[in-house]
Amino acid sequence: MGTTSPKAVIMDETAVNRAMTRIAHEILERNEGCEDLALVGIVTRGDLLAKKLAEEIKEIEGVDVPLGSLDISFYRDDYATNFAPAIHATNIPFSVDGKRVVLVDASIVRGTTSRRIVTMLKEAGATEVHVRIASPQMTHPCFYGVDTSTRDELISARKDLEGVREEICADSLAFLTPGALLKAGNRKELCMACFTGEYPTALYLSLIHISEPTRPLYIS
Repeated sequence: MGTTSPKAVIMDETAVNRAMTRIAHEILERNEGCEDLALVGIVTRGDLLAKKLAEEIKEIEGVDVPLGSLDISFYRDDYATNFAPAIHATNIPFSVDGKRVVLVDASIVRGTTSRRIVTMLKEAGATEVHVRIASPQMTHPCFYGVDTSTRDELISARKDLEGVREEICADSLAFLTPGALLKAGNRKELCMACFTGEYPTALYLSLIHISEPTRPLYIS
């Protein structure tokens, strides 16, 4: 019987802890502590990141920050065409009324879903909603699995950081930089075509409109 190759590890435990500690400090600095702070993670990846951030904040401040998870299956752009959406539990065991909510997600693609969620949290009484994304801005189509075929579909291809923030109605917005993603994962190479426009093969360059992209801005 042949041996099975181990799955590739992009970020090991040490790298994840280092990245989460840095983000936790950034959140606390911007909020001037953890008063009225709450974390809400988008299922199925943002919730895991939010949980880790809550653990880091407790380690730093000694306080249990309210933590919730939100399933966005019924808010997604492709819900009408997805006949069998994966439904997960939403668990926000606290009132967001009067809270400064940090909304954690893995990525922003088109932006319409993010706008709906931010608006919903504010309508529920959140005084501020700060969005933190655990990836760089997606500025180019991905032909390796993500369902985006043109730059017009990608909000970060059309708008800079401030434009995206305004579009999704967030009080602040931050992404990882491509360099930070490599550093956090202790990697020298990683396919980041959808973030940088540098495709591994030339085949796909003929399938998209080539123009000088607007360079995304990041909060360090």
